[in-house]
Amino acid sequence: MLTAAGLPELITQSDEDYEALALSLARDPGRLGALRHKLVSTRASAPLFDSLAYTRDLEAAYRAVHQRWLDGEAPAVVRIGGAAAG
Repeated sequence: MLTAAGLPELITQSDEDYEALALSLARDPGRLGALRHKLVSTRASAPLFDSLAYTRDLEAAYRAVHQRWLDGEAPAVVRIGGAAAG
């Protein structure tokens, strides 16, 4: 979701990293404000907020997963529109 929102710099790999990032942002209002501004300014073009494309991709993923089942194939990751489903 953070990548789709255009904020991959907020992705952490552990609880400790998450806590450190949260504290760092809380102590740096300028950085936090810059992140807010980035989110607001890219909202119109960020994939996270494109509900029509998300719905279209999700429905395509459901169709692909269902087709695999109809074809007797084992479950597998199905990639549609850059996202993984299944």
